[in-house]
Amino acid sequence: MRSRARRSPGRERVVAVDPSAFKRSNARHIGATHDAESIEAAMSIVVDLTEGRMLTWSVMTPAVLYGDLIGPALHLVSKDGRLVCTSAAPSHQTRVTLDLIELVMFNKAILGSVFGSNSPRVSIPKLLRLYEEGRLKVDELVTREYSLDETQVGYDDMLAGSNIRGVHQLRLSARRGPSRSHLLRPR
Repeated sequence: MRSRARRSPGRERVVAVDPSAFKRSNARHIGATHDAESIEAAMSIVVDLTEGRMLTWSVMTPAVLYGDLIGPALHLVSKDGRLVCTSAAPSHQTRVTLDLIELVMFNKAILGSVFGSNSPRVSIPKLLRLYEEGRLKVDELVTREYSLDETQVGYDDMLAGSNIRGVHQLRLSARRGPSRSHLLRPR
C-alpha cells in the first residue's frame, strides 16, 4: 500500500504506510509523524497511538488499487470508521476480500473518492490558496519531471517506487494567434 501523508489541521498523528523507505522518508518530511513498511506493521503503531481504539478514518492512495489491500486496511479503522480509497484499479479487478462481520457489526464504511469528492470549481481555488499560504506542499511531492518521450520511464519509476510524483512537462510548439496562458492563472 502506498500512502501520501499530509497533516491536516487538528490531526496530531499521521501514519504513512509504504514498502518504499524513500517514500516513507518523504512522507515524514511533509507531515507524517509515524511510518510503517506494511499495513501489518502499521497495526501495532495504530494500536499504540490510539490505545486500541484504531483510526476514525484512513485514506488509501496506492499507485494501483487491488482488492486484497482493502481488507487489511479496514482492520486499521475503528468502529464507525471510514476507509477512503482514492486510487484507480485495473479494469479486470472486480473482487475484494474483507471480513463482512467486521464491516457490518462495527458499522465501518468503505468509500471511493475522486479528486476529494468535491467540485473542481470549489476545490481548485481552495487548493491554490492553501498552496500560496505554504500549507499545501506540492513542490515537495514532485521528484522528477518527464518529457512526453519519457512517459514509459515515468510509469516504470512509479511502479518501482523511485519517485513520489512524476510530472510530465508538455512543451507547446509555437503557434499562431494570441496567447491563452492567462486562462491558466487563477483570478
